[in-house]
Amino acid sequence: MVDATARSLAAAGNVEALLHRLIDIELVENGRSAEMYAQLLVCFLACNDLNNARFVWKRLPDSMRDNAELVSAWAVGKHMWQRQYVEVYAAMRNFEWTPSMAALIAVLETRFRLRTFLLLSRSYTTISLGDTAKCLGLAEADALAYVSGNGWAQDAAGGGFLIPGKEAVARSERQAQAEAARTEEA
Repeated sequence: MVDATARSLAAAGNVEALLHRLIDIELVENGRSAEMYAQLLVCFLACNDLNNARFVWKRLPDSMRDNAELVSAWAVGKHMWQRQYVEVYAAMRNFEWTPSMAALIAVLETRFRLRTFLLLSRSYTTISLGDTAKCLGLAEADALAYVSGNGWAQDAAGGGFLIPGKEAVARSERQAQAEAARTEEA
């Protein structure tokens, strides 16, 4: 079972500390529950550790495989694995998560959006606003505000294309590296 410490870490969205606590619960305390596995799976996804998330699903007891929250969390993971960006956001939004899971899903969504933004920034010299919005899981107006706030520019020709700013990529990569360092320290 998930204890009070794990519940408070989940509610606070402290993914790294929660991940370590859940691993202890699973391995040391033998406190396996559907709630624990769902949180563990989402923590691995938020840390971009798709392999370990997949192995959590594979080692689930058969009796837990019909738990709606676990199935929904794994649906997010499957879409991440297959790089189906639109479906990742839809899977996160189309389920009524418990409060502790909702906090973790919010962290996952923020981190996934940042990783996708960095990927787009490194991969494209120009990209359409519509494609950017789909990849970031945002409406076009919100996507434009998001990328503009991170150093992207609109194409001067007015064709609805965006130009990733390289200085924004460097700044965002430093952010991601700092986050990774915090993950390793936890």
